[in-house]
Amino acid sequence: MSKEQEDEKGIRIQMMISKKICPELHAQLAAIPSRHRSERLRLLATVGLLTLQGEMQQANPEREKRQSTPTQEKPGAAERITKMLGERS
Repeated sequence: MSKEQEDEKGIRIQMMISKKICPELHAQLAAIPSRHRSERLRLLATVGLLTLQGEMQQANPEREKRQSTPTQEKPGAAERITKMLGERS
């Protein structure tokens, strides 16, 4: 399989969320039908990633100044999250 085909296919992750280790996450995911859990986990991971990136940008304001403006080809993660949350309301 070529690198391009692997990129298109995505990454498969299989994991167990322990009630003992991550009780809040376990409770959130347990309350959702199993077929929707992976999407919820992707959403939570994206929000966490954006939060961490925001913290890094606040810690390094020079980095923010150097970043170029985003292209309008695809909506950014923040826009996708806002749309997903709006659809669930």
